[in-house]
Amino acid sequence: MNYEELENIPFTYIDGDKSIEVKAVGIDFDIGITIVNAKDSKEYVLCILGPLAPQNKDKKEKYFLGYQKVFDFTIEQIKNGALIRETFIEMTNKATKRIPGYEPSIESCAFGQ
Repeated sequence: MNYEELENIPFTYIDGDKSIEVKAVGIDFDIGITIVNAKDSKEYVLCILGPLAPQNKDKKEKYFLGYQKVFDFTIEQIKNGALIRETFIEMTNKATKRIPGYEPSIESCAFGQ
């Protein structure tokens, strides 16, 4: 599936009592999803790394169990116009048995700007 129609369309990212307008600058199932601040594309907000992302070249297949659920959930939230950080973390933990825990940056995201 081609997700280009979802790229660069602003949506809301809610983190506790703060919310900012963000956009996805790269979406590819095999590589991942990169979300940045809509007003400052150098501010990385959320990165989901897929199995073929360069950062994952040494990861084993079992590392990606649950990735499909995380990817699909994130796509659905982008389509709905809002992504709640707390819900994303809960869903990711449930699907993958891991809690996302790195700082998004040009180096850690699959689609660096």
